[in-house]
Amino acid sequence: MIIDTLIAAFPIKSWNDAADTSKVINVLARISRELGVTVVGIHHHGKDTARGAVGSFALTAGPDIILSVFREADGNEKVTSRHITIAKSRLVEEGCTCHFELEGVQTDLQDGEPVYSALVKPLLETAGFGKVSSKQTKPAAPKQGPDAFATAFEDALRSKGTDHPNPDGPGIVKAVPVAAVKDIFLTIYKPKTGSSNPADAARGAFNRALKIAGGPIKQGTWGGQDWLYSKADAGG
Repeated sequence: MIIDTLIAAFPIKSWNDAADTSKVINVLARISRELGVTVVGIHHHGKDTARGAVGSFALTAGPDIILSVFREADGNEKVTSRHITIAKSRLVEEGCTCHFELEGVQTDLQDGEPVYSALVKPLLETAGFGKVSSKQTKPAAPKQGPDAFATAFEDALRSKGTDHPNPDGPGIVKAVPVAAVKDIFLTIYKPKTGSSNPADAARGAFNRALKIAGGPIKQGTWGGQDWLYSKADAGG
């Protein structure tokens, strides 16, 4: 069962309220349980996709699986590629990504005119963990130091970020454990050629990047655990 969209289907008071959005997720779970079907609720990212779904953390904390769909466009807003990724899962490993194309298919005739729909065509050669480039795109250069740290922070925030009180003022921020950022950093950081111990070099690079992290990235402590969050994530 596909509900498109959650905002259109559920007239709750506030999508930023955890209690209201938890009711939505509970209804989806009840439909799934009582009808024995998989329920897919369509929801949107905000302008900053690193923050995940628009609204409360409950929208991402409740579901068993979250599939995120993205597109890339050029300066004229012409779509250059599309991909889908497993952003969260309690059933399979997270992070698997696959590009796809939309292919026009005639589905009907109305008043003698053809009616078309879009067929999703997976590009299986791009599927896998961390493979988010189409076959026409050149491989990205290895990330080092601060660049790898920023990328790891954004990826971790998107897939594992949760809401916390803003330590700098009113509102909330989306934060992610430092350990989660480190796990991703160690997979994308590439030490300089000739390093005698790449693993130690990567850990050292992460610690250095953590110390000098600035700009929008800040550190906080919740529940005795170290977290990272973005100034730009502060909201009401």
